[in-house]
Amino acid sequence: MKYPSSVLLICSIILASCANYKRPYTKPTSNKLMDVVSNNPINLVRNKGKVDAMLPGGRLKVKVFLIADKHGRLRFDAVIPPPMNSSVLLLTSDGSSFRANDQRNNKFYTGKADTCAIKSIMGIPLHPKLLYRIMLGLPPEGLSTKDLTWDSDNGHEIIKAVKGKTRVKIHILGYKGKKHWKVVKLYLEDGSKKIKVEYRGHKKILGKWVPTRIRITKKGKNEDTVFFWSSIEPNVEMSPAAFGQNIPPNMEIRRLICPD
Repeated sequence: MKYPSSVLLICSIILASCANYKRPYTKPTSNKLMDVVSNNPINLVRNKGKVDAMLPGGRLKVKVFLIADKHGRLRFDAVIPPPMNSSVLLLTSDGSSFRANDQRNNKFYTGKADTCAIKSIMGIPLHPKLLYRIMLGLPPEGLSTKDLTWDSDNGHEIIKAVKGKTRVKIHILGYKGKKHWKVVKLYLEDGSKKIKVEYRGHKKILGKWVPTRIRITKKGKNEDTVFFWSSIEPNVEMSPAAFGQNIPPNMEIRRLICPD
C-alpha cells in the first residue's frame, strides 16, 4: 500500500521527536569530558564574516573583522556592507583598557576592559576573555562542582558547573561518538543575567572543533546576536598596535565607568 507523502512526512516527524539516543561509549567522567572540550591550541583567532543583531534600536547587519586572544585583547571592526563599505564601530582592547569609536553617533568611548564595557558597546554582557572563549566554542575557565547527565532526547552530554555566583550548563554532542565531542549549546546564569549560546557549522581547526555560526540570546529580551564566520585563522602573529587606536579629532569623548 502506498501512503500519501504528507502522511509519510508526519510519521517521520513523530519518529524523530521520539528518538531515544544512548551513549555509544562508556560513561566518561565530567573532568575528562571537560578537558576534551576546554583544551584548545588556539591562543588567538582572526575571523572574518558578518553579524546579524536584533538590538533595542532595530536589526543591524554588518560585515565584521574580529581579532581576539586568550589574554582579553580584542579588535572588533563592524563595517556596513556595499555600497557604503564604511566602518560604523571599531572596538579595541589591550586586555586592561578599551576604546570604542562609534562613528554612527560620532562618539568615542574609553574605559576599563570588562563585562560592562562590552555590554555597553556591543550589547553582549561578556568579559573580553570569555568572549574569546565563546568564539571558539569553549566553556568558561575555572568551573567547579561538575555534574554529568545524559540527554537521551537529543543525544547530548550535559555538564552543570559553577564559577563563583555564575551557574553554567553545557550541552556536548555525544551520540555521534567521542571523535565528535563538541559544545553545541551553553547556558550562563548570574543573578538576573541569563545568556544562551548556540553553536552550529563546526569545522576542524588544529585538530579541534570550532563553530562557524554562533547565536547569543539573553533571556527575557527580544534581542539576539548571530555571528557567521566565513574565515577563521588561528594563531596569527599580531602587532600590539592592532589592539589599540588613536582618538580621532573633533569627536566627543566619553569615559565609560562601570561598577566593580
